[in-house]
Amino acid sequence: MFHHDYVGHFDPCDAMEKSDGLLRPKTSRPISPEAYQHTLERFDPRVSEFVEFCADGWVICDWTRPPYPRNAMSKTVRDFARTLAENDRAVVMTEMFIIWFPGWAKQRQEEHWAQMARERSH
Repeated sequence: MFHHDYVGHFDPCDAMEKSDGLLRPKTSRPISPEAYQHTLERFDPRVSEFVEFCADGWVICDWTRPPYPRNAMSKTVRDFARTLAENDRAVVMTEMFIIWFPGWAKQRQEEHWAQMARERSH
């Protein structure tokens, strides 16, 4: 199984595009290409093998693609995702659309999901 993170400007309450029946990240604006390039330059050049700037303006970071068993490069790819999010004031979420960085976005998503669950139970 492969796991990856998305880095982008995602609304914690509405991070998925579902209009065509396929789930994919939904951004409010693209990641800055300059922030992406600047962050990439600060990391091991091999990181570029595991990250991709997508046409829709978000970045995919394949942190389980580095050679198995997971090694230091997997951690480095996840560090890249977090650092890019910090540099561009963006959000990092898993392939399951669960936000893990920054903390305020993670908390907001969890609160939103809890509110939705309460509304459905009534």
